[in-house]
Amino acid sequence: MKKLIRDKIPELIKQNPSKKGRGGEEILIIKNKQEFLDYILQKVIEEQKELFEEVKNNNLQNILEELADNFEILETLWNHFWFNFDDIVKIKQEKKEKRWWFEKWYILIK
Repeated sequence: MKKLIRDKIPELIKQNPSKKGRGGEEILIIKNKQEFLDYILQKVIEEQKELFEEVKNNNLQNILEELADNFEILETLWNHFWFNFDDIVKIKQEKKEKRWWFEKWYILIK
């Protein structure tokens, strides 16, 4: 299994190679932008699933941590495309003004 890892993980593995579950890991560096994008998108899905599970379990501390992880991976994604965070917030605000948020809990049945 290959997955995108945070920048300090290789250093942590080197410092503590005997930690349970470790053994035989190989660290690769992605050289190709498209391959990096593929791994980022996989990570988005992974982090969304983890958030989903924590929300289902109603574990508030873990929800907060998973929200932070999701924010971080999305930040990596928008930086990949050279998007400006202020532009993202502006578009979000424009959408909110047009359609509002999810405050009334409506469901659309098709």
